[in-house]
Amino acid sequence: MAISADFCCERAHLDLSFSFPDGIYGFLGGSDDDYASIIACLSGCMRTDRGHIALDGEIVLDSAMGVRKKKKWKALLQGKQPPVRLLRDTDFSVPPDIDDGTTLLFTQSRALLQKYCQRLCLLQDGKSQGVFDTAAVFERPDTLELCQIGGFSNLSPILKMDGTHFYAKEWGATLEADVVPDSAQWIAIRPDLVEPVAGAGENCIACTTVSSIMEAHRLCVIGSAGNGRLTVQYAGDRWMPGERFMVHLPKEHLVPIRSII
Repeated sequence: MAISADFCCERAHLDLSFSFPDGIYGFLGGSDDDYASIIACLSGCMRTDRGHIALDGEIVLDSAMGVRKKKKWKALLQGKQPPVRLLRDTDFSVPPDIDDGTTLLFTQSRALLQKYCQRLCLLQDGKSQGVFDTAAVFERPDTLELCQIGGFSNLSPILKMDGTHFYAKEWGATLEADVVPDSAQWIAIRPDLVEPVAGAGENCIACTTVSSIMEAHRLCVIGSAGNGRLTVQYAGDRWMPGERFMVHLPKEHLVPIRSII
């Protein structure tokens, strides 16, 4: 299914362009209002103020030309064989039978996106930024844009030392990764992959607690490290501001990033 849309409605202004074959695909980077508007407008349930929508190359809405094919709109989605489904995360409380057709999943849950979706359509400020493999976003992003969207909030510019070692300017530490290509200018790691440890060792950094909050039933601790900060997300006791702690950054989870967006 190919969708091209640029429309305004009561909740949002959206500019979308993507194509999905059969499979389960997700959206990442949008707000709940963005997702609700996309579902309502693509299903023909919400009136758009202006703009155009084309499904599989056929215009179903063009406000400038006075085209509004609501019946055709619904037929393209509901009558396709194999079918097209538009789902919210609440529809996955009991996973539906989605063995065939195209399923678009709209959720703020990264866990659901990682579990079910082969590819992701990235949204930024209501505009689609392209379609990417899920692993490229959540496991091995290669640009700052993908890195930030995928939740790699721990970032540091680096000085490459050799094929595996580098100096992290933000954290003031020399670290090792599986590989550090010549194009790498940053290093990144997700907070949930940083490991609190009892003592110093290879790829370990000493931190001082700045703040700690609960996020999604896990403790999120922000600590100062070198000239910057490191965020750790784990299931454990709350740390008090000023409390010292040590973390380990597993080399297999350190992702080299090129700065080009």
